[in-house]
Amino acid sequence: MQTQKIKTTVTAIVLASAFILGCSEEETVAPDNTPSKWLNPTEQVNGKLGALDHMRLLTLHGTFYEMGYAHGYLLAPEIFERQELELSQAGVVDFFEDQVLPNLNLFDIPDQYMEEIEGMYNGFLARGGGAVYSDILGRDVTFNDAIALNCINALASRASCSSFSAWNAVTNDGTTITGYNHDTKDDERNTGRWLLIVRKPSTESGAYASICAGRAGDMNVHTVMNEPGATLSCHSINAANQHTTSEGFAPEGLIFRQLIESVDHVDPVGDISGVLNEIYATEAEALLMSWSDGGNEFHAVALELDGDLTSSHGFTIRQPGEGEDHIIQTNHFWLRFPPAQCDRYDRVQSALDSINAGMRAPLTVESAWDLLGAIQPGELYLTQIAVIFEPSKKLMHVAFAEAGVHAHSCRRVTIDIENLFSQ
Repeated sequence: MQTQKIKTTVTAIVLASAFILGCSEEETVAPDNTPSKWLNPTEQVNGKLGALDHMRLLTLHGTFYEMGYAHGYLLAPEIFERQELELSQAGVVDFFEDQVLPNLNLFDIPDQYMEEIEGMYNGFLARGGGAVYSDILGRDVTFNDAIALNCINALASRASCSSFSAWNAVTNDGTTITGYNHDTKDDERNTGRWLLIVRKPSTESGAYASICAGRAGDMNVHTVMNEPGATLSCHSINAANQHTTSEGFAPEGLIFRQLIESVDHVDPVGDISGVLNEIYATEAEALLMSWSDGGNEFHAVALELDGDLTSSHGFTIRQPGEGEDHIIQTNHFWLRFPPAQCDRYDRVQSALDSINAGMRAPLTVESAWDLLGAIQPGELYLTQIAVIFEPSKKLMHVAFAEAGVHAHSCRRVTIDIENLFSQ
């Protein structure tokens, strides 16, 4: 299968703007369109549903098609419900039908992820008896719908996320601690729908295994750790300058997947540059990536995909300042654009400065949780996922929100990824 790579036009910018300005803050109308019957899951697939403490765990393995098929087959009813909730937002169906679907040729989807989408769609249909009818769309769900739903995240992101990474004298034992809040609205599309997803691609793919916090049908990764211990956290904003390219552009979530499946601690900045110099992003996204401590001068960078393809292929890799053993990222701070006022960024900076000044003890995992709590978003948003990563120890501590309760105040799970991936 060849990469889907078609010439983009200014339509991409109109497309993104129409969704962001027209639909992102509208109320949701709950759908009533569950298929009358889903087939019982009896087929043997390359995955399983289980639990890790109180959290659901979806484990996938094999080729990208096989992982996608297992995902679609095992979680078909939830994928469908999530699709209908997304499309039931006021005005979204018309936008989806009239602008997203006719412009799928704008997207450059790497081969392996196109295969995964195809697998997910086929697994979804297998549970639906060969066809699934959507009352919201007024027709059967198609393969193009599956592609579009994995692209629409690139045009609809709204959040208030924050992260930080620190090492050396800023942490109690000198190893890296990375913290992240994933903040969205507290509604039925988000709260209570998160699960842990493990992907173990076949050895032939060359891609690293990873574990992320995601939702049914998620191809992308919001916050994730891979087999070598590298981490990625995203901070959606979709508000920076944008230009077009004749090369096609990739949905932001698939760029995140390519990064986490490629980056390790040996030459992380080189790995990151290698991915971002191959895949265009016209969306504006802020990321933070960290890695284990082996031999690197610093252990995390902030990535800013600002869509300005006239400069550095549309991205900035922001490194820590000289003598700084930490870095901070929020979706309201950008290196190549005048930073907006961001009190979350300033609060983290103040806390880390006080450690450097000897006024506060170096970070531990527990005090990192406290710092996440101190930078929780305002009343419009809820911290859906809170995570503390310890890349050198290959540990991921994660909590999911409950209704009206920020994730960092909820029950936590500690994941030993080496042990998990060996199972």
